[in-house]
Amino acid sequence: MRFTLADLLVAMTISAVLALSLLPLAITTHGAMAVERGAEELARELQAARQLAVANGDTYKVLFDRTARAYYIMPEDAFSPSRRIQLPPGVEWVKLSTNPIFFYGSGRCPAGSTISLRHQGSSYQVEIVVATHSGRVRLERGSP
Repeated sequence: MRFTLADLLVAMTISAVLALSLLPLAITTHGAMAVERGAEELARELQAARQLAVANGDTYKVLFDRTARAYYIMPEDAFSPSRRIQLPPGVEWVKLSTNPIFFYGSGRCPAGSTISLRHQGSSYQVEIVVATHSGRVRLERGSP
């Protein structure tokens, strides 16, 4: 069986149209995965700060920098950040408290917080919720 140049061009055109139709899905999926990755990392870092506070019997705080899209974890009495964590590329803060989150040596958190992350140009967002008093950290997934 032989194929003509016209047959090959038609097949390539159909393949290109199919590939282009899947491009928005790939972009959306990539954005959602970046948000998930950033939210899970932030939740792990918050839990680690709480565990450090309990292990050391000290108060730890988590500071957020909206413009740099980063957050810092440090002992309360430290003058310089001990750890700086950057959000994944394209991920931005949607809802963010201007106050730091504190974890006491007992593991308690005096004032909880809800932090929302979203990928630029996407409506999918994930919320990281720190419970008041208990300091427990959980994720809530989905669009607003």
